[in-house]
Amino acid sequence: MRKEKAVSSLLAVCLFATVLVSCTKTGKEQVVREDDPWFDSIRFELDTDQKPTEMMESSIVSYCNGKVYHLYSLTNLADYDDYRRTMLTTYDEHGNELSSIRLEDPVNYVLSSIIAVRPDADGKTLEAAAEVFAPGYFANAICKIDIESGKVTSTKLMEKEPGKPLELSAGGKDVYGVSDVYSAGEYYFPVIYEGSLGGEVKAHIYSFRGAEYITELDLTGVPAVHMLEEFSYDSRSKTVLTIGYTMTDGAVVLEFDPETGKRTGYEKYNVQGDGEVNLAEYRAVTTGELYKIDMLGNITTFDMQTQEEVTVIDNNWYTPYFSDLTEESNLVYCDSSKAVIQSSVEEPYSMFFAGTRETVTILTKADSNPHAGKKVIELATPVDKGMSEYLSNAVYEFNRTDNEYLIRVWSKYKTGIVAGRDLSILNADDEKMYTMIQELKGDEAPDIAIGIQKQYAMRDDIFENLDGYLEQDVLDRQFSNIIEASRFGGKQYFLPVTIEIEGLVTDKSLTGDGVYGITFEDYDRMVNEQLDGFSPYDYPFSECFYKKDFILSCIDVKAAVEGDRVDFGTEQFRAAVEYSNEHFAQDGFTKPADFEWDEETARVRGSCRYDKIGSYIDFIRACKDEDGNYTIIGTPSVDASGPRFRALETISVTSASDVKDGAKKFLNFLFAGAGYSGSSKEFQCIVTNKETMARNMSMITEKNNDAQAGLLEMADYMTGIADDAALYGYKYAGDGLGDSFFDCLSALSRYYYDDPVITAFLTEEIGPYYAGDRSLDDVIKILNDRSEKYIKEM
Repeated sequence: MRKEKAVSSLLAVCLFATVLVSCTKTGKEQVVREDDPWFDSIRFELDTDQKPTEMMESSIVSYCNGKVYHLYSLTNLADYDDYRRTMLTTYDEHGNELSSIRLEDPVNYVLSSIIAVRPDADGKTLEAAAEVFAPGYFANAICKIDIESGKVTSTKLMEKEPGKPLELSAGGKDVYGVSDVYSAGEYYFPVIYEGSLGGEVKAHIYSFRGAEYITELDLTGVPAVHMLEEFSYDSRSKTVLTIGYTMTDGAVVLEFDPETGKRTGYEKYNVQGDGEVNLAEYRAVTTGELYKIDMLGNITTFDMQTQEEVTVIDNNWYTPYFSDLTEESNLVYCDSSKAVIQSSVEEPYSMFFAGTRETVTILTKADSNPHAGKKVIELATPVDKGMSEYLSNAVYEFNRTDNEYLIRVWSKYKTGIVAGRDLSILNADDEKMYTMIQELKGDEAPDIAIGIQKQYAMRDDIFENLDGYLEQDVLDRQFSNIIEASRFGGKQYFLPVTIEIEGLVTDKSLTGDGVYGITFEDYDRMVNEQLDGFSPYDYPFSECFYKKDFILSCIDVKAAVEGDRVDFGTEQFRAAVEYSNEHFAQDGFTKPADFEWDEETARVRGSCRYDKIGSYIDFIRACKDEDGNYTIIGTPSVDASGPRFRALETISVTSASDVKDGAKKFLNFLFAGAGYSGSSKEFQCIVTNKETMARNMSMITEKNNDAQAGLLEMADYMTGIADDAALYGYKYAGDGLGDSFFDCLSALSRYYYDDPVITAFLTEEIGPYYAGDRSLDDVIKILNDRSEKYIKEM
């Protein structure tokens, strides 16, 4: 799928589903039974032979007869004598590397990348759709790969006409080539995107059987499709289905006859589900059967004969590594006793050369359940996003190592959206969030809840006060200031797991030591006298140089709504609105879909910049220089308040839980950093454990600086690449930056919660003020009334 994502506001919600949980109950307490199904899990990272100056062009995983095959293609921009190479690495089911060989280029062609692959039944060869470099041009081809020798044979170009590459000419000027090749059933579907970013982009889809051209799929009368997902094949109707993204209709389900190209179906796609089966959500694994995996780890298949969904592997039959189940995950293989899942995460260290971190998880059905007799801790998972790697790892390792408890997904909300889906097409549904919160009480309540921060949920009958839950030695290792700031009404209804800091990343030469906030007057003076008139909100690729974004960065929704009555008529709110109206030209209610490169290069990277920092690498990129002395100060305020943070993930214990001792045990495991105690891998989060954070920052610094060394090596071959990287903020990280960031974490004292419903009220009501059609007093009154009504209804 193309990397450009549909742009829209997002909040994901879980689907309502009640699934029978196989376990014994004593009252509410659940215990794992001996005959409960269980799948052993092996998770390992794919190792690559990527050099610092090589770009990863493609990475594909396949599975057959107990072996995992990883094919990846590299381009070395510093060695034109050995410019392209494709590697094949073979692993066994325990993650042990068996061999790693370089593929031998086919006669008359050079392999550029592998786009799709299918193993033959004998497990000796792989059929691949590949991009190859022929003399004078690139083309797509179908070829055979010998797994043992790496020899590539039987290469046939995918052409509409003999001797002509598959490409599209637009008006005799621009020529567009194949961007993606999908496979479903016995067919391949090359896709060409006509147009460019900033203008209309339109997909053209071609149907091939092997390398034999059949037809072009008919998209006439359909809004321009600018992005596609994988294809699936319906063997009953002999049609193929995919999900396409349009600017006018949003996400749509497209169905075609691959033999004639005729479009047989078109409907809007409801990603949140309506109880009906949608074959476009299913993918053919290496066996050709249709399966899907959701973001909570459930694997289902679709029975073509009965036309019913069938659960193959329930997420309570193993421990999902939740952060792997993102839009970049792929179910490679599945049957009733085994599944192979691939996941990839882009590394954030460089524009081109840091590559991706790829993992494979193999699930194998066990003869008996090794957790029999353990007490079950039910976990209510996030309903508006995926789970961080840090929290996922803690759940995974706790289940692997604890001999008393097993964490399972709450049976009442245990079905997620389909993994691999673009979350930006989801819609907010606060009613479902409200319903879920109300169900955190009573006999069917879970034991632990993740990500609940709504004010109306901060009650004794819903959540425990977690004072005393963390053992003293664990508590001593935390940034206690962050935990203390996360109280509601003096009570600790949740603990922050991962956080995001919001403020002005500022060179201390502008403010002096010990300064953590700035008034509107001093901010204006700094901009005009020290920053040469350049706003900290205006920098390359900034999306916040707007009135709306400035206001949202300065106001505190949590403080406005948590008193006896809602009050947006504060001095701070008035000052933020008036300053935004005077100093920002555009309101920001609609923003350009793309950046113009020439305009971005003209924007200044100053010594003070507004940003939201969700990891140490974000802080490195926000700083102007690699060795400066930086701090994070609060956005402009009437009282020079310090920077604020929001909890990206929280954890709470329900008052109704019957396994509070187990919940307490997991909280101590999580906040002790036990999930990462022996790990050599870093994570891209900010957590409250000081020791874990310091260790993680050290690993990030090492990887970041290695990536920058590779970038500088490339600068000898590619003019301007160092300047381009600097525009994005890529740089070495000196020791001073780490010390500065640690000091910032130690000084945080302002927690805020951005209720998306109230934020929507604000953006709706402030527009008429900017247009001159409404007074600020009227805005405040309407905003107070709407927010008050919403809170009372909840």
